[in-house]
Amino acid sequence: GPNEAQNAGPPAAVIVAVLSPLIVPTTNAQGCASTCPPLDDTGKAIPSLCVNSTVPATYLAKSHSICHPLPADVPSTPPDFKLDDYADSIVVLANHYIGCNAGRRESGVFAHVAQRYHDMLNAAPESDANERKKIIFVTSLKGGSACERWADMYQSDGVRLYPDSEVTPREMPWTVSDVDYRLRDDYFTTPFGHPSYVVLAPSRLGGAVDDEGGALVVRNKFVGPCCGFVRYSDCQPDTARELDAMLSDAIDAILLAMEEDAEEPAAADGEGMVEPPPTTTIPTTTTTEPATSETATVIDESCIVGQFSEWSPCSIDCGPTEGTQFRWRSVVDNRPALATEAAVTDEGEALVGPEQQNRREACPSPVEVRSCSPADEESVLQPSSVDGTTTSSAVDARSSLCVPVCIPEFGGSKPKIVEVATGFDSPRDVAFHPTPGLHLGDRSEGRDFNPAVGEEAWVANGANHSISIVAALGSEAHQTTISRRDRGYYHYLVNVTALSFNVVPPSVSGRDAAKDSFAYFSVCNDNNNDYMGSKEENYFMGPTLYDTDPDPAKGNLVNRLGEPCNSAEQCTFLHADMLHESPSCIGIAHDPEVDTAYGTVYWAFDSTGDRKDGQLVRFDFQQPHGPGSMDHSVAAIRRYPEVKLHKAEDGVHAGMVVHPTRREIFISNPGDGTILAVDADSGTYARTAREEYPIYSNRLPSFEYSVWECVNQRVFAKGLDKPTGLALSPDGNRLFVAERGTGKIHVHDVESGALVGTIDTGYTSINGMSFSPDTNILHFVDDSSNSLVAVKPRGACSTQYQTRLTEGYEQALTAATLALGEDFSITKNFTCVANPIPPNASLFDQVHVGTGYASDDPNVQAMAGMDAAAALLANRTDCGLESDLNFDALLLGGYYCHQCLPINNGSMCDTGGICRNVQWRGFVCDNEFIVRVDPVTGDISLYEPDGTEPISFEDITLRIGVTYRFTIVDDNLVSVHASEDRSEPALSLPGNACGCAKNGPLLLTIDDSTPGPVYLRSKVYLRSNVASSSVIGIKVEQSSDATMEMQMKDTEALTSGTDSDEMITADDTGASAAVMPELLRLTTVVASLTALLLSLGD
Repeated sequence: GPNEAQNAGPPAAVIVAVLSPLIVPTTNAQGCASTCPPLDDTGKAIPSLCVNSTVPATYLAKSHSICHPLPADVPSTPPDFKLDDYADSIVVLANHYIGCNAGRRESGVFAHVAQRYHDMLNAAPESDANERKKIIFVTSLKGGSACERWADMYQSDGVRLYPDSEVTPREMPWTVSDVDYRLRDDYFTTPFGHPSYVVLAPSRLGGAVDDEGGALVVRNKFVGPCCGFVRYSDCQPDTARELDAMLSDAIDAILLAMEEDAEEPAAADGEGMVEPPPTTTIPTTTTTEPATSETATVIDESCIVGQFSEWSPCSIDCGPTEGTQFRWRSVVDNRPALATEAAVTDEGEALVGPEQQNRREACPSPVEVRSCSPADEESVLQPSSVDGTTTSSAVDARSSLCVPVCIPEFGGSKPKIVEVATGFDSPRDVAFHPTPGLHLGDRSEGRDFNPAVGEEAWVANGANHSISIVAALGSEAHQTTISRRDRGYYHYLVNVTALSFNVVPPSVSGRDAAKDSFAYFSVCNDNNNDYMGSKEENYFMGPTLYDTDPDPAKGNLVNRLGEPCNSAEQCTFLHADMLHESPSCIGIAHDPEVDTAYGTVYWAFDSTGDRKDGQLVRFDFQQPHGPGSMDHSVAAIRRYPEVKLHKAEDGVHAGMVVHPTRREIFISNPGDGTILAVDADSGTYARTAREEYPIYSNRLPSFEYSVWECVNQRVFAKGLDKPTGLALSPDGNRLFVAERGTGKIHVHDVESGALVGTIDTGYTSINGMSFSPDTNILHFVDDSSNSLVAVKPRGACSTQYQTRLTEGYEQALTAATLALGEDFSITKNFTCVANPIPPNASLFDQVHVGTGYASDDPNVQAMAGMDAAAALLANRTDCGLESDLNFDALLLGGYYCHQCLPINNGSMCDTGGICRNVQWRGFVCDNEFIVRVDPVTGDISLYEPDGTEPISFEDITLRIGVTYRFTIVDDNLVSVHASEDRSEPALSLPGNACGCAKNGPLLLTIDDSTPGPVYLRSKVYLRSNVASSSVIGIKVEQSSDATMEMQMKDTEALTSGTDSDEMITADDTGASAAVMPELLRLTTVVASLTALLLSLGD
């Protein structure tokens, strides 16, 4: 088949590089195979369209805009299309990325084949664009950059690859700027390789294995011959041209089936028969095309500029807020477009011509905007001081003109401020789970929950790096709080400062259930990846994504060992994905867009930015790699350096929210005292971000990292004292702004920006805010009081809320939109021209060059994402702040317990516990035991967390100063006693008065007052209702023994140079992982001498 032929191309060295991810940690990664459904790095099949799949009608109904060729150049090209308009046609789709990757070599072959079949089967070029074609070729182009530039190169490549052919690509293929990756994610679901191709045929021809979907069926799907080559020049022209036969064979087979399906038989002389075109013959060559430098001549002609309209009325007619006025004019750019670069180097790099380097100035702006006073539409506010504020008398005069507005969320009088939950640890943000009870269910960690009662608030705790879940919020009988961490919290949840859920249900988004990320959440961490101060910061930090579905098959919720946790065990999050391009991130908001396939777009406040100003960053996780994987090769990150952001002191949250219909992102800018409003769908690609910002998640072409410029933005509110939390009213008409410096909450009208209300909460450190989705009550978290607070309205408003936007201003907006079209905007910088040239310097130095995520190892950069070589790090003790050891490499190497990781060697063992790493899986603690009770006899058995055989009780001694976790996995009651006398009551424990547990944890802290031994007693009720019980005794270390042991440890510390309280860890082989430096050096010397002797012997 086609997938077999392509494997003959790469040289042996490249094959090793490509296939090595298949070895670690499994042998099932997809690589360049055409296996469908594709397999991820854990060997799991990913749902995808495969051969004989019927394409879902929702996919066919999506509209795609054609960026090349344009209708002005090729009249037969429609501006956009839907695939269901071509239900009786052959549709050939190509999955390509921009850049100098080897896969781009095939694009010229695809363009040649596309034009060849178009010339034979479709109407003449001058025909109507609305005429349905018998065959269309579509390229999904992505990865940033200008679509026209790369599409021109594809067509030029098609001419160079076929020098003796008369076929010149012009009408085909249609190139779609797949910025939302819809074509790729619908038809080439990752990890299917790149470049790759799908051939669709009408379903009437048969072959479909299902009855659902639309009118097209997948007939062929395969990976191209250049897959697996690293550079553009590595894939030779002869190899790339193998694609010609692969496509031709697939298309010709469908043409034959169409001919047989025709209602009228063909005439005897062959009239009406469709002959497949001959494959073009090409001379065999292995030379690489030389670079060229031709550019088109640009004629500088003038812009046509009309006269300005009158100034519009002021947008606000009362109140203390400044309004806006605008005027507009007609501006037509009559200059010819700049030539696109078809010239490339031998590595496929585009040659940027002088026109692009100089960035020709734009025509004058068609819109001008100024501030205005509501009291005088014609006046422009004059600043009364250097900070641009107006006088208090002017503000008071304007405020007195306003009719009082009743805020529905506050009610008819001052709202009631109520603490609804306390006991958090520096809470930074709060968000509400869209499906309360999904995550916790009826029981978790030995506790009962009531998922059908109340709402569910999730609170981000910055000080202890956890998420607190307030279940059954508002229910006096059932409300309770439970906290969760990630096992690698020191990287994935460190100093967590912001949290946001995807709250768009599938019924609204229309996404496939297998791809939808509804009820996922992402967090931002205010940290530069310094492993809680134990390692030199390397800025490799960004948002972490989690799936809250506890289904054991999905692996999102695990115990310490990495196995799906049961209802009795302590559970931890296992992240679904993480990206690393926003160190010290303090704000995050999910984008409720419905265009992407997975719904994993989040906007983040990167306070590090370019080291001078923070920046807005758009993260599209795209297809999350899922729990247990480290693959970051599929994502799109876009930086917006023109949106300048500034943080306050550490630990201060920056609120962010995306308006679902206005498509504006509202951003708290606490360091500047402003609220910004940014058009989420504005801006244009400028250049790659990899040179200026060289620290990023992955080096493969499927990972887009780009700089976007010319974004539409405005200052929505200013003069605030450290604004933090933001929340949109349920109807989207009001924006609530927390002012941390004053403890006030301000309410702004979204349409006009006018301040319409303020309350004083009495709190002094407000962070994040959110509305509860069912009760529509505003909640906020307060840092210093460690509390979750509700703002409860008193009574209902007697009047209906109305916007402060003036009618005259709205009419002026309508008139300008009619005159200038949908491109009109009062926030757009019409004269902005994106800068395509990266600066000749990097803003960051990667301190861990070549290791961790910066490694060139394909196991790290490709789908496997795990570094097998990191297994050699078990005995590394160079844990210093500036040592060569990269702690990120520990995570890639499967270490959750290592002497260099922070706080108890990275583990979450209970107090005094010693962890043992279990490579790639997790860790176990020596102070945790699994307790099983025989349901008939009541006999008690103890197991290590990863053990299969019971432990002998005589081998256990409970140590003083250690908290032991006995996890009872049965529904049989187990209690702890000071005596084996069955009449003696159980010990009363902190938080557990009965000293007992079933299907949950029994925590016992050993101290000087603990009697020795202690006894565990079971109680089992048989069907006859007769109780059966068993008692076991466990030795307890005596205080004199503990003192002697501590003295011995101190003596060892003096001789070895290690700290007396150093935690000792071991890997899963049981070998000690804390090796003295002297011994390690001695071992190295011995090994070197041994190698030398062996070589001399040879």
